[in-house]
Amino acid sequence: MKQATFTKVPNKAIDDPALNGNDLRVLLAICRYAHNKTRKCHPSRATLCRKARVGNKTLAKSLETLVNWHYINIESRYSNGAKLSNEYTVIVSTDTMS
Repeated sequence: MKQATFTKVPNKAIDDPALNGNDLRVLLAICRYAHNKTRKCHPSRATLCRKARVGNKTLAKSLETLVNWHYINIESRYSNGAKLSNEYTVIVSTDTMS
Protein backbone atom coordinates (compact mmCIF):
# COMPACT_ATOMS: atom_id res chain seq x y z
CA MET A 1 0.00 0.00 0.00
CA LYS A 2 1.30 3.45 -0.94
CA GLN A 3 2.05 5.75 2.01
CA ALA A 4 -0.19 8.81 2.24
CA THR A 5 1.44 12.20 1.79
CA PHE A 6 0.47 15.45 3.46
CA THR A 7 0.91 19.16 2.86
CA LYS A 8 1.92 21.57 5.63
CA VAL A 9 -0.01 24.84 5.58
CA PRO A 10 0.34 27.76 8.00
CA ASN A 11 -2.59 27.57 10.44
CA LYS A 12 -2.81 31.35 10.44
CA ALA A 13 -3.71 31.26 6.73
CA ILE A 14 -6.63 28.94 7.37
CA ASP A 15 -8.02 31.30 10.02
CA ASP A 16 -7.18 34.57 8.25
CA PRO A 17 -10.35 36.37 7.05
CA ALA A 18 -8.19 38.46 4.68
CA LEU A 19 -7.69 35.37 2.49
CA ASN A 20 -10.51 34.11 0.30
CA GLY A 21 -10.98 30.58 -1.01
CA ASN A 22 -8.92 31.22 -4.15
CA ASP A 23 -6.04 32.59 -2.07
CA LEU A 24 -6.11 29.51 0.14
CA ARG A 25 -6.16 27.13 -2.83
CA VAL A 26 -3.17 28.91 -4.38
CA LEU A 27 -1.30 28.76 -1.06
CA LEU A 28 -2.17 25.06 -0.76
CA ALA A 29 -0.79 24.43 -4.24
CA ILE A 30 2.46 26.24 -3.39
CA CYS A 31 2.75 24.44 -0.05
CA ARG A 32 2.22 21.12 -1.80
CA TYR A 33 5.45 21.60 -3.76
CA ALA A 34 7.46 23.39 -1.05
CA HIS A 35 10.54 21.56 0.24
CA ASN A 36 10.05 20.52 3.88
CA LYS A 37 13.19 22.30 5.10
CA THR A 38 13.74 25.23 2.74
CA ARG A 39 10.01 25.84 2.06
CA LYS A 40 11.02 26.76 -1.53
CA CYS A 41 9.54 25.45 -4.76
CA HIS A 42 9.40 26.23 -8.48
CA PRO A 43 6.04 25.15 -9.95
CA SER A 44 5.02 26.75 -13.21
CA ARG A 45 2.08 29.15 -13.33
CA ALA A 46 0.20 26.55 -15.37
CA THR A 47 0.75 23.96 -12.63
CA LEU A 48 -0.41 26.38 -9.94
CA CYS A 49 -3.53 27.25 -11.97
CA ARG A 50 -4.33 23.57 -12.49
CA LYS A 51 -3.74 22.51 -8.87
CA ALA A 52 -5.53 25.54 -7.37
CA ARG A 53 -8.33 25.32 -9.98
CA VAL A 54 -8.07 28.99 -10.89
CA GLY A 55 -7.38 31.00 -14.04
CA ASN A 56 -4.34 33.18 -14.74
CA LYS A 57 -5.96 36.45 -13.57
CA THR A 58 -7.14 34.88 -10.33
CA LEU A 59 -3.72 33.31 -9.79
CA ALA A 60 -2.01 36.68 -10.25
CA LYS A 61 -4.41 38.36 -7.80
CA SER A 62 -4.00 35.61 -5.20
CA LEU A 63 -0.21 35.64 -5.50
CA GLU A 64 -0.24 39.40 -4.92
CA THR A 65 -2.47 38.95 -1.86
CA LEU A 66 -0.26 36.20 -0.44
CA VAL A 67 2.86 38.35 -0.88
CA ASN A 68 1.18 41.41 0.63
CA TRP A 69 0.03 39.45 3.69
CA HIS A 70 3.52 37.87 4.07
CA TYR A 71 2.58 34.26 3.42
CA ILE A 72 4.98 33.86 0.48
CA ASN A 73 7.93 35.49 -1.25
CA ILE A 74 8.35 35.31 -5.02
CA GLU A 75 11.64 35.63 -6.86
CA SER A 76 12.14 35.55 -10.61
CA ARG A 77 14.62 33.01 -11.95
CA TYR A 78 16.64 33.10 -15.18
CA SER A 79 19.05 30.79 -16.94
CA ASN A 80 21.20 32.15 -19.76
CA GLY A 81 18.80 35.09 -20.07
CA ALA A 82 15.74 32.86 -20.41
CA LYS A 83 12.91 33.22 -17.89
CA LEU A 84 12.32 30.16 -15.74
CA SER A 85 9.46 29.46 -13.36
CA ASN A 86 9.45 31.69 -10.28
CA GLU A 87 10.84 30.56 -6.95
CA TYR A 88 8.16 30.59 -4.28
CA THR A 89 9.10 30.54 -0.60
CA VAL A 90 6.47 29.87 2.03
CA ILE A 91 7.11 32.21 4.95
CA VAL A 92 7.11 30.18 8.12
CA SER A 93 7.27 31.99 11.43
CA THR A 94 5.76 31.48 14.82
CA ASP A 95 3.24 34.09 13.69
CA THR A 96 2.09 32.16 10.61
CA MET A 97 2.13 28.69 12.19
CA SER A 98 0.00 29.45 15.26
